[in-house]
Amino acid sequence: MEEREWLACAEPGQLLDHLASHRRQPSEEARRRKALLLVCACCRRWSQLSPASCAALEIAERFADGLAAPEDVRAAREAGNAENASWRWVADTALRTAEALTFDHHSFRLEDARYPLWALNVTGSAEEFAAQCDLVRDLFGNPFRPATIEPAWLQWGGGVPVAIAGEIYEGRAFDQFPILADALEEAGCIDATLLGHCRQPTEHARGCWVIDHLLGLG
Repeated sequence: MEEREWLACAEPGQLLDHLASHRRQPSEEARRRKALLLVCACCRRWSQLSPASCAALEIAERFADGLAAPEDVRAAREAGNAENASWRWVADTALRTAEALTFDHHSFRLEDARYPLWALNVTGSAEEFAAQCDLVRDLFGNPFRPATIEPAWLQWGGGVPVAIAGEIYEGRAFDQFPILADALEEAGCIDATLLGHCRQPTEHARGCWVIDHLLGLG
């Protein structure tokens, strides 16, 4: 796959295949974290999720970051099974992915994330697959243009960019991306790809490559 194909691809499985074979991508553990966060991000595209399903997604995301235990995932699935909400299976898709990482850790690969993504796109909509591809690019960045974060940017203003990135990550405050771009620019960042990603009107998710790089999350 060439860069122009990466940017134009509208089939998430092809992007995941390329990432899985790319030497400059993160460790296998970091890839698994990204895979679960990607599934959660695609689940959140459903507009009719119940409060219980949203809570279950929070558990899955916390599990991805090592902040929830396998027992928490199992309890969330059991609670979901008792719920009558029409779309509880959406959050359950994320929880089943988390369980796959727990109980079948070594056999789960990044490219395996395609299966829950396909399941979430119940109609096989080309528009939905394109949106999922945008989320893959949001979480993993452009493998043809790997990012470099200068330590001086992180320290500027007493750590303002890092603080903003932390607020975005913890609070899902994705509307603050333009503010983050301004702070990075004032800190001396001239990376057009990084700044452009913060300023472009695209869907962001927890695990975005810019935020992960600034927070050292992989």
